[in-house]
Amino acid sequence: MIRVRLHLLFAGIVTCCLGFATEVSAQGAETIVKVQTHFEKGAEFFQKGEYEAAIAEFEAGNGLLPNPIFLYNISLAHGKLGRVEQSLAVARLAEATGLDEPDATQNRARISALVTAQQALTLANAMEPVPKPVPPVEAPLFSTLGWIGVASASLGVVSLVGATIMDASIGTTVENYEEAAASGDETNYRLLKSKIESDQVLTRSLFFIGIGLSAAGAGLVAYDLFWDESTVEMAVSPTSNGIAGTLKMTW
Repeated sequence: MIRVRLHLLFAGIVTCCLGFATEVSAQGAETIVKVQTHFEKGAEFFQKGEYEAAIAEFEAGNGLLPNPIFLYNISLAHGKLGRVEQSLAVARLAEATGLDEPDATQNRARISALVTAQQALTLANAMEPVPKPVPPVEAPLFSTLGWIGVASASLGVVSLVGATIMDASIGTTVENYEEAAASGDETNYRLLKSKIESDQVLTRSLFFIGIGLSAAGAGLVAYDLFWDESTVEMAVSPTSNGIAGTLKMTW
C-alpha cells in the first residue's frame, strides 16, 4: 500500500530547523511546499492507476528533497507496471537509504518477494521452447512453359499410341481385303480398299502429330529446366469463324 505519511516527515524537518533558527528561510519553505505538492500529486496518480505519472511526481519530489518514502512508493509503482527489476532496484535503494518502521519491514518483505519473482522470470525465459525453423518453400517443378511441354509431350504419346492401334487394325482389314479379292466379292473389295486407304491416312497423321508434339513437349520441358527468364503468354479471342487462340513464348 502506498505511504502517505510524508507530511509528518516534513513537519519534523521544519521543527528541526526551527531548533537552530528562529525562522525558516523563504527558499526552504518554498522547497518543502513543492516537495509536498509532488508527493500529493504522485499519491493521487497512484490511486487512479496512472503509475507512470505517479513515478514522475515521486521522482521530482525526491530530487528536491531525497527521502526513502519516495523511493518506497516509486518501487510500488514500478511493481504495478510489472517491472520487476526496476521495482527491486529501487526497493533496495530505499532500504539502503534507511526507512522507518513499519515501512522498513514491509520493504524487506517486498524485496524478498521481488527476488523470487525475478528468479521465476529468469527460469521461465530459460525454459522457453526454441522456435522450430520454418522449412523453405520448395520451388515448383515446372513453370507454365514447362507444364505446357509436359501436356504437349503427353498428347504426342497418346497420338503415337493411337497410330499403333490404327496400324494393327489396318493389318486385320488388309487380310479381309485379300479374302474379298480372292473370292471375287467386288462390293466388299471396294469398301475394304477405301477403308484401308482412309485408315492409312489417319495412321500417318497420328504418327506425325505424335512425333511433333512429343518433340516440342520435350524441348519445352528441357528449356524450362535448363534456361531461366522465359515467359509464356496465352490468349483466346473470338473471330468471325469461331475462336482463335495464340501462344507467345519469350526467352
